[in-house]
Amino acid sequence: MKIAFQNHPELMTVIIEITLLALCMLAVPAAIALDVLVFNHGVHEVSVTEFSQSSLLFLSMVFTGLAAWRQRESRGFLVLVTGLFATMLIRESDKFLDYIALGFWVYPAIVITVAALVIAFPLRAAIIPAMVKYSATRQFAYLVTGLLLVIVFSRAFGTGWFWEEVMLEDYDRIYKTIIQEGLELLGYILICFGSVLSYRLGRDRVHTDEQ
Repeated sequence: MKIAFQNHPELMTVIIEITLLALCMLAVPAAIALDVLVFNHGVHEVSVTEFSQSSLLFLSMVFTGLAAWRQRESRGFLVLVTGLFATMLIRESDKFLDYIALGFWVYPAIVITVAALVIAFPLRAAIIPAMVKYSATRQFAYLVTGLLLVIVFSRAFGTGWFWEEVMLEDYDRIYKTIIQEGLELLGYILICFGSVLSYRLGRDRVHTDEQ
């Protein structure tokens, strides 16, 4: 076994990544258990689950932004991805921005989107090649799977009418909320995991090029 790891060091890296991801996934039931069993307030807009989602989105934005800074050849594409995460973070924070005005989140989201497009515009020629290159990496797989979980699957599987039909007279909205928010949190974990990998692998490539 030791010889196998020495001959294939990338195998150890993959095992470590899988172990870390498995541990991170345990945060989903832990957060929901805290909200429901410890704090006894369910998964509301101000909860451990929601705070975890926003924190993971913020970290995803930061690490993808750092990756864009370090990876010149992929900068345009990563700037757009960073802008997407920033916009999603603003949308997740709409409950706080509503204190300014109802639906106010739309305005900072538009500003961020325009800023990302303006920054990426001079680098537009390299965006598609960088996207094609990234699509073959495992970090991209994490990012896309996480996005699909958040945007598509959590919405479809957490639809209220579906669980009303399944549970009938036993239906309670808290179950639907737990399912949907739990899936979203899992998606954000995958997104953040892919963002950290993008930064780390990009940093390693920069160090290799410098040597």
